[in-house]
Amino acid sequence: MNDYIFVVLTIFMRYQLCAIFFFLLSYHLTFSQSYGLAFNSHEAVSEKRTALELTPEDSLYFTGDPRFDFEINFIPSYKIYFGYVLRIACKNGNIDLIYDQGNSVFRVITGQQFSGISFSIHQDKLFHEWSRVSLQIKPGKQTLEVSLDGRRQGVAKLPFPVSDQYYKVWWGANDDPHYQTRDIPPMRIREISLYNGNALQHHWSLNEMAGNSTLDDVHQNKATVKNPVWVRPKHQNWRLISSYVIKGNAVTAYDPKEERVFVTGSDSVFVYNTQNNQHPWTKLSVERENIMPGIQGVYDTLAGNLYDIFIRQKTVATYQVGQAHWTAPVDPVLTEYWHANKFISPLDTSLYIVGGYGQLKYKNTVQRYHFSTREWQILAPGGDRLTPRYLSALGLNERGDTAYVMGGYGSGTGDQMLNPGIYSDLFAYSIKSATFKKLFNLNAHTFPYTFANSLVIDSKNQRYYGLIFPNNTFHSKLQLIRGSLKDPSFQLLGDAIPYLFYDVQSYADLYYAPKAGKLIAVTLFYSDPDSWKGSTTVNVYSLDFPPALLEPVSKGEVPDKRRWPFLVGALAAGLLLATVVLLVRRRKHRQVDALPSSVHGMGRQAVMPVPPSETGMPEQIAPEIDSRQVSLDVQTGEEELPLQSRILLFNQFKVLDQEGNDLTVLFTPLIKEMFLLILIYTFRNKQGITSNELNEILWNGKSVKDAKNNRSVNMTKLKNILEKVGNCAIVKKDNFWRFETAGDRMYVDYERLVALFLKKRPIDMPYMEELLALTGKGSFLLQTAYDWLDDIKSEISDAVINVCLDYLRHHPTAHDEFNIEIANCIFRFDALNEDALKIKCRSFIHQGRYASANSTYAKFIREYREIYGEEYSKSFNEFIKDTSGYSSQ
Repeated sequence: MNDYIFVVLTIFMRYQLCAIFFFLLSYHLTFSQSYGLAFNSHEAVSEKRTALELTPEDSLYFTGDPRFDFEINFIPSYKIYFGYVLRIACKNGNIDLIYDQGNSVFRVITGQQFSGISFSIHQDKLFHEWSRVSLQIKPGKQTLEVSLDGRRQGVAKLPFPVSDQYYKVWWGANDDPHYQTRDIPPMRIREISLYNGNALQHHWSLNEMAGNSTLDDVHQNKATVKNPVWVRPKHQNWRLISSYVIKGNAVTAYDPKEERVFVTGSDSVFVYNTQNNQHPWTKLSVERENIMPGIQGVYDTLAGNLYDIFIRQKTVATYQVGQAHWTAPVDPVLTEYWHANKFISPLDTSLYIVGGYGQLKYKNTVQRYHFSTREWQILAPGGDRLTPRYLSALGLNERGDTAYVMGGYGSGTGDQMLNPGIYSDLFAYSIKSATFKKLFNLNAHTFPYTFANSLVIDSKNQRYYGLIFPNNTFHSKLQLIRGSLKDPSFQLLGDAIPYLFYDVQSYADLYYAPKAGKLIAVTLFYSDPDSWKGSTTVNVYSLDFPPALLEPVSKGEVPDKRRWPFLVGALAAGLLLATVVLLVRRRKHRQVDALPSSVHGMGRQAVMPVPPSETGMPEQIAPEIDSRQVSLDVQTGEEELPLQSRILLFNQFKVLDQEGNDLTVLFTPLIKEMFLLILIYTFRNKQGITSNELNEILWNGKSVKDAKNNRSVNMTKLKNILEKVGNCAIVKKDNFWRFETAGDRMYVDYERLVALFLKKRPIDMPYMEELLALTGKGSFLLQTAYDWLDDIKSEISDAVINVCLDYLRHHPTAHDEFNIEIANCIFRFDALNEDALKIKCRSFIHQGRYASANSTYAKFIREYREIYGEEYSKSFNEFIKDTSGYSSQ
């Protein structure tokens, strides 16, 4: 044990120093990120507009010359910007800072008159940077001085005395009876500093994540906020701005000029305008009926056209925004270029397609389509070899002459069966010379993440932004990273986006809208990747730019900048404690080494890796630190039950992995039917099903070759799904396809039912309780209908009903409530079973529950009428008389 503690503590000390360094780094960067308070303005109803009041319970008192400093900028993409920014009130009058939208200037009002002081801020700076405004009152001179970013903008004589030095201060709306207002511009403020002469008296940074108040760093005075919109979470947390299901297989594209996102379906085009905060979405009715999953979408800003790219067919469908139709339809053929990357080069006004996946092959081809000539070319790039891949990210630089390709999944040969894996490399593709140049690999020991389709390239700062995710889990997460184009360093930004990933059924992309100051992420999940008649779940997220670093503190907890020395001290103390313990352990370790060898190893526990985080995403800011750590696998003495995957066939078909995640959505209609054939035949006849039987049922009428190809492709898909489910597999033994499980780690209710029927044991109450538990959720494969399944459903129904009636015949004195449960079980398999009706009504009447008996009878005759189209032959009174003499014997 001591050896392992020694190892753990050694590693702990090594990483403690790194932890302190990166804590300081992340702590500093946390406070340099975007933060502040945004104000709901004219776009909101009056009672929902934002108000900030300093010291609402009291007035602020100054003995010297008070100065009010704060930083401000405006929120872009609104129509109305007029309103009150700041109101300062004293006993004899008020000072107001308002924005005059008509003249694009800030004006200062003193009392009931214009002070003569006004100033403007350039639009680029006003909407995308922070400006510092300062208002200083000099009671001795009865003047007001206003400065912007340290430069004096004007001095005005105050028309009222300010000798008492007590002030009330509001930003935005306020409810004061004398100064009430709801006219406020859509603004953001932060770093409020109040000075008494040159001495800082109060400071509110407005660095909150949540809540309706904020504390003064100097004297802990509380300022209150109504309807707050804190800026920091908007740079930290992705916001779901829209989620909907669109008919057909959606295709997404981005217009960087107008900053619009297009989502195309089979009967509509949704347009999201990032610069319209009040009415961002527009739905256009545009008929399409042949979009297969995997089709790529691009928007050409030069021609103003939206294109759907059918790479396999070398065809392009065109849509002009506002028109009622697309160009001629394209045959719906499944693509062989899943998750390919694309860009439009302004140098030659051509579309480029890079890589992709299909038919068990990864691609590294570079294809070019020239819009004016409508010609396709396959290029032969020079330079470094780009290994075949998909699930990469691609971005174009500002000049449009270089495309960057990052990461992906593939293999050196392109064959999926020959050692596929994840790439963490970055390539630059020169459009002029048609050459690739490998720049570097990401500087991480392991990088088990693939990318959403696009990179956002920041040419000015030589950076990129991308979304990474683990591709080995269905309930995945998209994590934003920012990296350098010059070196392998990268950082994690913001929180994670939920992402249902199942290979070709999923798609994700990232866009940047600089004018709106947002990053936009779009995720698509196709209901049926083998058909153009399916639907797509579309989720659109936004994050204010620039994004904040992955938050080192829990949400809702605001770090106090004055506490950081104590936090560093705590880390140092932890390091010191670890050192002391390490020295003690080393001394004991030497003592243990002197013991006989027979004692060594007793009581030791294996050193095991720490499991990955629940999000499945990396957790550190610096990738160059190895994320693999060690811990002791301590046995508690309590035996844990194994985690179970579950396949449920009673009621609705459902498949759950061992964590309880529902993976049913991964099963397309064809794969579901093939899976059910193999599973049911495995447990029904203890053999399975042959390839010929599968072909005859699923691909009847196709040639042997076509049927085999279809079976192979779909079997691969099915096996991939079952890998995610865990604890089960499809195997082929003696020409039979079989479903095999990992014992008690897989629960299949149908398997349990078959085993129960085969048991040679009396049909007693425990037997019936087990049967009722298995069938209690509903009949077998409810709402699933296949010709081959009808006989199997009948067999199961007959078997369950016969067992139930047999039990009642041999146990006529059983409890009424248990009899009612048995009757309900029979009804689940035969809604018009008269024996079940008699059993249930008799049990209700025996309990004196005549109304329940009446309701049961009424439901029965109603369903009888709907199914047979005629009335049931016995009235309720007749039926009661008949039931009173009914015996199950």
